Amino acid sequence: MGGGGFISGFGVPLSWSLSSDEEEQLRFTNELLEGAAKDRLEKQNIEDINLDKRAEENVLKQRIIMLLKETNEWVTSREMANHLGSDKRNVVHILLGLIKDKLVVRIWNDEVVPLYMLRDVLEGHMEKNTASTFNGKLFHYTGSILSNLKVFTLDDKGNETGTVVRIDVETISEVKKFLREKIDIKMGACRDNPSPNSLGMYLHSVKKSPQLLSYILPLLEMEGYLEHYRADKAIYVRLVQKQL
Repeated sequence: MGGGGFISGFGVPLSWSLSSDEEEQLRFTNELLEGAAKDRLEKQNIEDINLDKRAEENVLKQRIIMLLKETNEWVTSREMANHLGSDKRNVVHILLGLIKDKLVVRIWNDEVVPLYMLRDVLEGHMEKNTASTFNGKLFHYTGSILSNLKVFTLDDKGNETGTVVRIDVETISEVKKFLREKIDIKMGACRDNPSPNSLGMYLHSVKKSPQLLSYILPLLEMEGYLEHYRADKAIYVRLVQKQL
């Protein structure tokens, strides 16, 4: 019997058989429904995975920020990954986001290894250290010879004058490069008229202020890379560690 309905007066549904075309259509409809359900399940699984991944990234991000704050110094991505027990690629991914958000700054040392530090730590919250020029003038500084330096000049009473001298890592690298090629070299820190054949003359030739040597060289000496001495009323420096 084709079609379907109810037996008159009884309300009992009639049964019927499907034609081959109707069976094919039903099979096609079921396949569509099963495919849609499968797609929904896969989409949900992907969303769950992405949610878990974002949660893991957020945890790693917070751990990296805490590490940078605690170390209070420049750290490489490899050192971070080893310390946190995480894949270096994941660490670099987080760092790139922090750099984009201007929370972290990045520089390279002489071995072209990227170093990272929190910007707010770099700019204002680092503990200031004290050093002295070769003429005995004290100054405060933050950073290190492996990174950018910020020097705070002091008056005769040891108070900061308000003058801040910024020394970028490129300038420090230029000084190191020149020192590696010499045995003894005159300092020549005069800003406008550095001594001939001096380190100051070289800096002047590459458009850097020779006066910066008054801070860079004492810090290199503090780290054991060189020593200074006086001869003919001039200051000379001598490299004592070739791994500068």
